[in-house]
Amino acid sequence: MDRIFGPLGLTVRGGWRLVHPGWRVEGTLPPGPAVLLVHHQNLFGPVCAEALLPREPHLWVLQPFTRRQDCRRHYRDYTFSVRCGWPRPLAALAAGACSLVIPPLLSSLGAIPVCRGRREILTTLELSMQVLNRGEQVLLCPDLDYSDGTPVLGPLYTGFLHLEKAWFRRHRTHLPFVPLYCSRKRRQLVIGPAVCFSGTLPFVQERSQIAQALRDRINAMGIACGDIPQRPTQP
Repeated sequence: MDRIFGPLGLTVRGGWRLVHPGWRVEGTLPPGPAVLLVHHQNLFGPVCAEALLPREPHLWVLQPFTRRQDCRRHYRDYTFSVRCGWPRPLAALAAGACSLVIPPLLSSLGAIPVCRGRREILTTLELSMQVLNRGEQVLLCPDLDYSDGTPVLGPLYTGFLHLEKAWFRRHRTHLPFVPLYCSRKRRQLVIGPAVCFSGTLPFVQERSQIAQALRDRINAMGIACGDIPQRPTQP
């Protein structure tokens, strides 16, 4: 399998492992193309997964973070000013620094830009299909609320499941969707069994079932690890 991460990405991955010693991986990834899903948990999930997975996946990332000026604007006008409540001059200074690092890092990690909008998302799906057709894997965070730092995975976006339609149309096989769970309590990345469409129901109907199954499995792994004290109540 060809290496995906560049020098900067490999360096950052090594740094995360260095400051988080003793973490291990439980479970096995499918050998071929697959879509991996992890609870965002305010960046903890994707960072943990990118650092520990035995294969190098292509991470879905919001497009503004992949472009320097858009990245600077997002950090200045939202992340540091709105979420963190920093004074605008300090937010602008920090945003400028982040914009010098984040886009090159994401490029080095082989990230796939996620474009918002009905037409724009087609570009994301097309780029993802190119990756999958090469036998590589995609990593994404389906959370509606990326700022939720709790271990319980809440409601999901389901647009990523349209990859199944494109994959089946071309290959006549079902694409594996693999749930991941990052356990702080066990210091462990857990790889769950893949969930696949059956093709026996209309796509829209089965899409809802697959999304719920993935959410349930990720939360079940959190319960098994002891991070979630009891089965979460579904809204």
